[in-house]
Amino acid sequence: MQNVALHKLTLSMIHGKFIFSELIDFLTKENLYWLVKKYQRKKYVKTFICWNHLLILILAQLTQQKFLRGLVASLSVHKFNASSG
Repeated sequence: MQNVALHKLTLSMIHGKFIFSELIDFLTKENLYWLVKKYQRKKYVKTFICWNHLLILILAQLTQQKFLRGLVASLSVHKFNASSG
């Protein structure tokens, strides 16, 4: 199973998909929201949903960001690329 997933990841990288989007394809919102509900993690959150929080944390790990300023800079570049393309 893991070899199949790795092979799929490798093939799609050849076709130009970002590693970040490949990792996100393996995650499901349903599983994340099930965990959030199980551990009552959304009790005090009003505006920033857990899915976005997870995506930002994954991006920070992939880009090895140590400070919030670098993370904000990388997010703003991706937002600009998405809106201009």
